[in-house]
Amino acid sequence: MKKYKGFTLAEILITIAIIGVVAALTAPALIQSANNAKIGPELANAISTLENGVQQFLSDNNSDYISVAMKKTGASDTKLETLISSYLFQHSIKGAYIKGLKLTTTSLTPTTSYKWNGEEGGLSGDGSTWILNNKTAIKVEADDCNFSATDSICGIIFYTSGYQKKVVNNKLVTGKDVFKINLSNQGEVLPEGQTPGHDWWGTTCGDAELKAGTATGVGCAGRIATKGWKVDY
Repeated sequence: MKKYKGFTLAEILITIAIIGVVAALTAPALIQSANNAKIGPELANAISTLENGVQQFLSDNNSDYISVAMKKTGASDTKLETLISSYLFQHSIKGAYIKGLKLTTTSLTPTTSYKWNGEEGGLSGDGSTWILNNKTAIKVEADDCNFSATDSICGIIFYTSGYQKKVVNNKLVTGKDVFKINLSNQGEVLPEGQTPGHDWWGTTCGDAELKAGTATGVGCAGRIATKGWKVDY
């Protein structure tokens, strides 16, 4: 009678152990890659949503500048916080230019190591916090930033929620990463680290600096935009 040789229990256990070790080593990289793939498109969508809202606001008021449009509507000032809270999200006459959820908290905690200015516990922006399309939270960098001149630029903090989005009791508990976006008086929405025709994220989000842990992350939004909305770091 022909005998068939099978695997011993020890061999099976050893094989399973090897597979487990390989999976443990490769899974984090695969998960990180998949997660990063979601950040760029979400950031692009949020920027587009904001820019469309601002451009519609300018068009409705027949203005080339945000400051002029705000004055036409009778705004008491031309601050970024006023633009966002009183016009873009809850304009009483025209209706909201952007749909969004206002959060009751000002505490947002990104979860990755690449954060603007190296902040580990989130950024301390001013004013109200809003969620665009129930994905990306935005907050003004400084509520006293004013579109007082034609070349004025104000910063907005974008908290991309990515795969770790979690809203509990109307509070954004965590987010994937945080980026700075600049809004010009002419309604241009530009990721920090990118200007028309120029890429200058440099050492703030460079390969060598990210690897060495010395990058501040301030220009990572511009890097992502220039790379076709891909997180390549």
